[in-house]
Amino acid sequence: MSNPSNQTAKEIELQDREHQLRRRELDLDLEKHELRIKHGKAELEKHELALQKRKMEFEKQELGIEQDKAKLEKNESKLKETIEKLKDIETEFKSNGPDIIRLAISKKFKRGMTGTKEHELKQGEDINALQRCRYEQYVYEQDLDGKEDHLADFLDVETGLREIAQREICLREQYNRDPTKLEEWQTVEKEYKRLEHEWWMIRDSFDAPLARAFQYWRSNPRWYMHRVLREDCAGRGGCCGRDCGCCLHRKLDETHRRAAGHCTVECGCCEKARGFKLSEDDKKYFAIRYAVSEDGKKGAI
Repeated sequence: MSNPSNQTAKEIELQDREHQLRRRELDLDLEKHELRIKHGKAELEKHELALQKRKMEFEKQELGIEQDKAKLEKNESKLKETIEKLKDIETEFKSNGPDIIRLAISKKFKRGMTGTKEHELKQGEDINALQRCRYEQYVYEQDLDGKEDHLADFLDVETGLREIAQREICLREQYNRDPTKLEEWQTVEKEYKRLEHEWWMIRDSFDAPLARAFQYWRSNPRWYMHRVLREDCAGRGGCCGRDCGCCLHRKLDETHRRAAGHCTVECGCCEKARGFKLSEDDKKYFAIRYAVSEDGKKGAI
């Protein structure tokens, strides 16, 4: 006969194993459930990210639509202005059409006559007459077309370039004795580049008659040594009134060739000849006094 106690122990052991198996099954079910939750969460996050991306795309499209709408409104406004101008032109032409046509014909005829005269003078040897003809043509076309005259501003800009270049020559000499002048030297060099850019902008605005006259005059490297300009320099106390020869042989850098010309308020040789340095107020006074343009800030001494 079997021992009852042994049988009971086996039953208990069997029950324990069943409990362990059941616990493992429950753990596996729990792990599966957690995995499903994680997978669902990842899918949800992925879906939310896709929704955010689509939302950003929609917002971008809306912004583009708003910008296109603003452009269309702007173009519509310009178109309305153009239509109004055309209406005004149409009204004016109905009232003054014959006069406008006669004026246009007169302009072409006058320009043709002036061009013929310039061509005839080019064949001769009277250079002064040729240049006067070009200047008269320039003035006539300025008045005829109502254009703004920048010639005086151009000459004042050239004076400014000469002032800066002559100031640099003095600073270069002072720098050898006083290195602290380097910063001021660099500052005036920047101002020269700015003015040179302005020089080009005005030069490019010259119309044909003035451009031809300017090109011919400046084709001579020593154009600034004309008798009238030398007398003007000497009359203002410049180096042309002495034997130093500074105006002809000024020590300019190759990059400062547009600064060639006569003495300004910054000429160091003139300062030595005077025996004293001009104050800033004196420089401003002489600059305005000898400026070419009415509101000129620059000028020679």
